Amino acid sequence: DAGLQIIRVVRTELKLVNLRIVLRTGQPGQAPEMDAISSFDINDYKTKNELTRNKLFTTLTAALRSYDQLKRLDASRLGLEKIIAASNEFITKPGLKSFAEGVITQIAGLLGVTPEGLVCASRIPSNSPEHAAEQLKVIAAAGKYCHFIDQDLNRISAPEISAALTTSLTEHRSQWGSNNVTLYFESREGHKYAAFIDSSKAIAAVDQHLLEVFCTNIALCANNIELVSALREQAFFDRLVRLPNRVAMLRELDNALGGPDCGHQGLAIIDVDQFSSINDIFGHHYGDSLLRAIAERLRAFFPHCFIARVAGDVFGILGRRESLTPEAIHRVFAAPFSIDRVEHPLSTSIGVVHLGDVQGDGSDGI
Repeated sequence: DAGLQIIRVVRTELKLVNLRIVLRTGQPGQAPEMDAISSFDINDYKTKNELTRNKLFTTLTAALRSYDQLKRLDASRLGLEKIIAASNEFITKPGLKSFAEGVITQIAGLLGVTPEGLVCASRIPSNSPEHAAEQLKVIAAAGKYCHFIDQDLNRISAPEISAALTTSLTEHRSQWGSNNVTLYFESREGHKYAAFIDSSKAIAAVDQHLLEVFCTNIALCANNIELVSALREQAFFDRLVRLPNRVAMLRELDNALGGPDCGHQGLAIIDVDQFSSINDIFGHHYGDSLLRAIAERLRAFFPHCFIARVAGDVFGILGRRESLTPEAIHRVFAAPFSIDRVEHPLSTSIGVVHLGDVQGDGSDGI
């Protein structure tokens, strides 16, 4: 029973579950054929006197095909595992990349090719052809295309890939080439995705249909990504002034307080004087326009700082201590703000703290 013992070692100790095994025996009575086939993961079991050329060819061909199918199933499972794992990480940018990597692996597994592909997204739908290419960005890539990650599609050094992906994303269709496939899928919000996969052979009709169905399912997953991204924006972003909000500032402060550069960082808090009176006299529309103008000027004066709206009429600036002086902040408000053709001067109350002097977390700084 040496052959059967080898099988036990291969399966249970070495864990080679995909390896295909063909057994030939000179003593069939020691292990009857039906018992051996039923009890062991083997492809074929015959006596040695049945080892003819034709039967050997048939047996090995069937075993090779079985091995190929098992490898494809493994690749598909790996892709599904990545997509499932990514569903728990969609709040973060790496979650989107992990999802895209799973898409690449899954498609490659379905085609039986090495996952040498990339996924691109048009994050902001546009009807302007001259600016469409600027919105297309590589969000994941595998193998020899890894260096394309986070690059604009029109700047990657692979004209064939760039052209194929641009065509799919602008014409809203998949493409089937002689040695590659470019798949297109779209979310309900109009965000477009395309995946380019190298293939050494043409894609069979049955595989084309399968991939089209797959893209439909992936588009539903993309909707989930965008939903969570929108929730994340609501949690950390102030839509009125297009700045991070108090929660985002607290998170940024905690990171800065725990970082090596803490002693060189400062936090400035700016409170607009008499803002409630401005709202009462001129109306909320005027007040909102004034807040937006303040936010825009703060961004212009402190381009390398983290700026947030931390309360109704209060802004926070996190940056280098030498940049956040009261004099520098007063210069922001030296000129009046023009709102509805009315010049409106503002005064502010300013507080500045050095992070090296803060004991505790971000909430203590604010």
